Amino acid sequence: MTENGRVRRRYLGALAALLAISALAVMVAGQADPAEVGEPVDVNDLPVIADSVPGPDQADGWIDSDPLTGASLAGSVVVYDFWTYSCVNCVRTLPHLAAWYDRYRRDGLVIVGVHSPEFDFEKDPDNVERAVGDLGVTWPVALDPDHRVWDAFGNRYWPAKYVVDRDGRLRYTHYGEGAYDETEDVLRKLLGVDPDSPRADDEDEPDVPNLGQFSPELYVGGARGTTASPQGLSDPDGDGIPGGDATFTLPDNLPVDTFALEGAWSIGSESATALAPGAAIVLQYRGQEVNLVLAAGGSAPTSVTVSVDGGEPRTVEVGRPDLVNLLRDGPAGDHTMRIEAGSAGLAAYAFTFG
Repeated sequence: MTENGRVRRRYLGALAALLAISALAVMVAGQADPAEVGEPVDVNDLPVIADSVPGPDQADGWIDSDPLTGASLAGSVVVYDFWTYSCVNCVRTLPHLAAWYDRYRRDGLVIVGVHSPEFDFEKDPDNVERAVGDLGVTWPVALDPDHRVWDAFGNRYWPAKYVVDRDGRLRYTHYGEGAYDETEDVLRKLLGVDPDSPRADDEDEPDVPNLGQFSPELYVGGARGTTASPQGLSDPDGDGIPGGDATFTLPDNLPVDTFALEGAWSIGSESATALAPGAAIVLQYRGQEVNLVLAAGGSAPTSVTVSVDGGEPRTVEVGRPDLVNLLRDGPAGDHTMRIEAGSAGLAAYAFTFG
């Protein structure tokens, strides 16, 4: 997922050097070709990016683990994986993390999943615990609802990986999807695993397209202040789009990489909530996959009706707040999608594409 407003936060001085060295790797997470993010590392000559890292000491709680600290992790090779469960780019990395954890934990690998939420509903520890189970995450997960660990690392992206050697030194970073073979080679080197032994990760390296081939992430709530806001307004001052209840009419022309609302909606800072059945979002997008973070808005599930380019509509069920896939393996190029709420209370947060 892309960076949010937290990029404006001040970096911690202790990690200023770390960030300067890793600046070439900074990208809009999951939306750029990993091959274009810096040069490949020389696994046999890994730099020491920082002599130490803050560790997970400021975590609010833990899932599937007793509390871990930087001191308790000494002597292990540690992957700090910053993620959040409604981030499609984060979810796509999990099979690779699982393969590494299953293969190398007996060699001294520890993975610490730092769950730093993007949306308020992701701060609920019950929601996180449920998602951890649903997604098959078996390594320790640190709960970071207030981004204290995130800020201590000076992190800016989901997903982000920081690899620390047995002496507690930061040796490798990667932002976004991809570079799985390279990351595994780094782990094997730091763990002292025979380089000729079988690899753990047999997942295919993804063919991540360039930005021009699919739309960027689009936020539905008013706080993001993009030109793709529901009202079609720009936000040059960065103060966010005005919120409140309103009835929207579709514009005559909708540019690609934007959306518009139709019908009665309530605009909040993080999401837009349908005020009546049939309220719709019309999206102009590029790509073959469309995902939308949605919530039913109550205890009972609801549904959305989805159609592409005026074709046959299909119904998608929506329950608790989560990432919902609306289209997979669709036609390439520019297209129009219409998403209609099945009931009042449906909340829409953010689109991602692939």
